[in-house]
Amino acid sequence: MSEKKEIQSVLNYIKKKRKNLVLLQCFSSYPTKLINVGHKLINQFKKDFNVCSGVSDHSGNLNSLLLSVTLGANVIETHVCFSKNYFGPDTSSSIKFDQLKFLVKFSEDFYFVKKKGTKKKEITSTQKKLRKIFFKGLAFRQNVSKGQVIKKEFLKDIKPLIGIPANNYKKIIGKKAKKNFSVNHIIKMKDLLK
Repeated sequence: MSEKKEIQSVLNYIKKKRKNLVLLQCFSSYPTKLINVGHKLINQFKKDFNVCSGVSDHSGNLNSLLLSVTLGANVIETHVCFSKNYFGPDTSSSIKFDQLKFLVKFSEDFYFVKKKGTKKKEITSTQKKLRKIFFKGLAFRQNVSKGQVIKKEFLKDIKPLIGIPANNYKKIIGKKAKKNFSVNHIIKMKDLLK
């Protein structure tokens, strides 16, 4: 319920006493509707006040907390209850303990991937081995006679990748067969005349 200048004034005072602090966005309504939580203020606070920021969430909605993680919250404060059937003023604005466990695991995985995840596309040695299994090679769809000119309709793609990759089919169209080949023969460049 504070205005920007009020927040700045409080932060100026606190920063004289303490360097490390976190500013949490809080919408004081129980429970808070998802649209009112103020997720977009997480990064706005970081920009405006040069502080770590997060959310003090009273939505009782796990998705709200997950959104906070993905939007860069450094800290999340939430209410927790054993059951949504309990009586109490905070029950409607709380998540359950199993949801809290899920949130913690999600947060750990999210920041792990954000920090350590693949940043550029490089084919690993494992992927190179898998390419041969999942990529397709070329084979004959029909019997082909010696000297016959290879046409597109003679070809089909099959797994695993042995011989000529299927995406190179244009390179062999128009070439001639060195000998007779039966249907399903996996094509190699040595099978063709230049």
